[in-house]
Amino acid sequence: MRYKRHEGFRLEFGQPLDVQFRIDHVNDKKVASSLGDAKMLDISLQGMKLATALDMVTTQNDITIVVDFKIHENRYELPGQIVWKKKQYDTYHYGIQFELEDKTEHTLLRDLKDFAKRRIEST
Repeated sequence: MRYKRHEGFRLEFGQPLDVQFRIDHVNDKKVASSLGDAKMLDISLQGMKLATALDMVTTQNDITIVVDFKIHENRYELPGQIVWKKKQYDTYHYGIQFELEDKTEHTLLRDLKDFAKRRIEST
């Protein structure tokens, strides 16, 4: 698995957000998985860090998931590739890399900025 972080804006959550995900492709083959629960630890326009109890990755698997979450007033279903995995106690942390369309990227950036602004104003 590869991992490089070259983004300028990453929003970390003090209280992780509940999200759901499903496995979409394994080694370029479409799969139909059930929904899994996870916590979003941070997010940027390039990707996110998730925590879940599910051990999804082995070194020989290339896995794409779709993450479903709501930020501000918009619901997102974003596809992303798992690029790294790290075991943390009884959970697994995953780095998910997005490939967003321009419109989705613009809307997500706006919502992340609004979320961060509201969080600062509430403290």
